[in-house]
Amino acid sequence: MFFKSMNYLSMNNPEAAAVEMRRARFRQKIARRKFEIDLIEEYVQEKPTYSGRQVPGFSVNDVLNKKEVKKDCDWIKKQKNFQYGNIVNPTVTFISAVDFLAQRQPDEALLDFRILHRIDPGNPFFKKCYVTLAKKQDEPLPAQLESAPVFDFPLDRKVVYLLFEDGLIPARKEKLFEMILPPPVGYVGIAYPVLEYFPTDVGCLQIESENGSILQTSTIGDFGAISNFALESKIKEIITRAVISALVKEATSIALQYTAKAIGDRFNPIAGYGAQLAVFVVMQVYKVAFNRADVRCWQTLPMRTQGAVFPKSGNGIYKLSVMSKNGKVLNSANINVGIGDAVTLILVKSNGFDTIKLKVMDYQYDRI
Repeated sequence: MFFKSMNYLSMNNPEAAAVEMRRARFRQKIARRKFEIDLIEEYVQEKPTYSGRQVPGFSVNDVLNKKEVKKDCDWIKKQKNFQYGNIVNPTVTFISAVDFLAQRQPDEALLDFRILHRIDPGNPFFKKCYVTLAKKQDEPLPAQLESAPVFDFPLDRKVVYLLFEDGLIPARKEKLFEMILPPPVGYVGIAYPVLEYFPTDVGCLQIESENGSILQTSTIGDFGAISNFALESKIKEIITRAVISALVKEATSIALQYTAKAIGDRFNPIAGYGAQLAVFVVMQVYKVAFNRADVRCWQTLPMRTQGAVFPKSGNGIYKLSVMSKNGKVLNSANINVGIGDAVTLILVKSNGFDTIKLKVMDYQYDRI
C-alpha cells in the first residue's frame, strides 16, 4: 500500500495516493496495537501438537535442539530489531508524516514523528523532526529534549523530503535437516527458511546545493531487520509444523509398508517382503522430493531506507551522490526541485552499488 501510494503520487494522482496512504496508516495502527498486546498481555498463540507414531531422535524438541537448527534460530533472533515490534515500518510512518505536512496537518504529522522517535530514540533525524514540530505546535517536550537542535526552516512548505532506498531485502533460502534411520523409517527430514543477505557497498546519499553546502542522509528503516522480525516470530512454529508433517508422512509410510507386506504374505513370504520393499523405496523418493520449505518473499524491496529534509533555495538544482562506505562517489545525478511552495518528495533507488534511479514528485493536495 505504501508503494502503491508512491506510484499514484508519481502519476500525479493525489486522490488515489491519499487512499493508499490511509490504508497503510491503518495497517500500521494494527501492527502497533498487536505489539502492545504482545508486550502487556504476553499473548501466545496455541502451538501445534502431535500424539501419533514417534520416530526416535526426531521429535519437535529433538530437532529444535540440534546444533545446526539451534544455530540458525539464534542467528535469526540476533539479527532481529525488537524496536520495530510486529513489523511496524518506520518508512511508512515517515512518509505518512510528510503526507500530513503536505496537507497542512502538522498535528497529525507530529504524532507520526513522535512514534518514530519512540521506535528509535537514538535517531538524530527523527528527534530533530519531532522537536521542531513540537515546538512549532507549542507541545510540551520531555526535559531532555528541550535543548535539542531544531530545523531553521518550515517543514510544511517550500521544503524537500528525500527518501533513499539502497540494496535488496534479504531473500529466504531453503535449509535442510535430514536423518537416515534403519528401515522401516529410512529417510526423514524437514526443510525450513533462513535469510540470505546480499552485499552492498553503499554508505549514504549526499546532497550538495549550488552554494556548496552538503547534507547526508540518515537511516529511517531497515527492511532487513523487519524481515528478520517476521521470520523470527514464526521460525519455531514453522519447524514444529514441518516436524509434525514429517512424522505424519512417516506413520503413513510405515502403515503402507505393513499393509503391502500383509497382502504379499497371502501369496508367499518373499512376495510380502518384496511388496514392503517396493513401498519403502517409493516412499523414500516421495519424502525426499517433497521436503521443501516456503521461501516466498518480496525480493524487490530495498535493504534499508534513508532520508533527509532540506529547504528549497537558489535555482532549485541539487547534486545527489551515492557514497560508498569508505567515502567514494559511486554515482551522481543533478535534479531540479523547483522553487515553488509545494512540498516535494525525491525518491532515489540504488541497487547497492553504482546504479541509481530517481523520481521527483510534488504534493498537490491544495489542488484537490
